Amino acid sequence: MREYLVDYMLTYTKQFVIIQWKGGEGMREYLVDYRKKSDFSQHYVAKRLGISSQYYHMIENGTRQKNMNITLVSKLSDVFCVPMQEIINQEQQWKSGEQLC
Repeated sequence: MREYLVDYMLTYTKQFVIIQWKGGEGMREYLVDYRKKSDFSQHYVAKRLGISSQYYHMIENGTRQKNMNITLVSKLSDVFCVPMQEIINQEQQWKSGEQLC
């Protein structure tokens, strides 16, 4: 389990909070890596997928498509020129909290 230290001000006292990283939450780093290796913008990928840039941003950030459907997997496979099984494996790792990047 990964832990991130986040500091914030509560009234006038500095507090520290440990946030435990759970699988299926947080950035889908593998999608960001695929996109950057391909030298694509989020806008370009979204256009190729037929969705808005905002929606694709939410997919990369893990706030949408928490259970990625096979249609999206297929389209991502085409856009990034990687086998569907690789995306499925990466998605399973993301859900378990252990990204393979």
